[in-house]
Amino acid sequence: YARTGIALLPGVGFAGTSRDAILGFAGLRLAWDLGKRWRVTPGLAFTAYAGNGDINLGGSLEFLSSLAVTRRFWSGVRVGAAFYHLSNGHLYEHNPGANSLALVVAF
Repeated sequence: YARTGIALLPGVGFAGTSRDAILGFAGLRLAWDLGKRWRVTPGLAFTAYAGNGDINLGGSLEFLSSLAVTRRFWSGVRVGAAFYHLSNGHLYEHNPGANSLALVVAF
């Protein structure tokens, strides 16, 4: 990683909504340093989704794609933004997808 400025990173997580929808995901991210301060990190994950009466995403298998851009500050903290797109990739007839934009703070 130190020589190339590129690292392949695993990602695993869970999330839920206030209306009882839950999802779990596992995938990979590619952290790519652009100089000493900036980093671009695209990612792709497989997601298991249970709407439980919340948003109907068409089925239980979804794909989560992401793109984050962060800047490292003098303290080592990274701050930036990430865009996420959750979709079933037309595996099911109903495919509304869901997008989100998030603030990223990494210590």
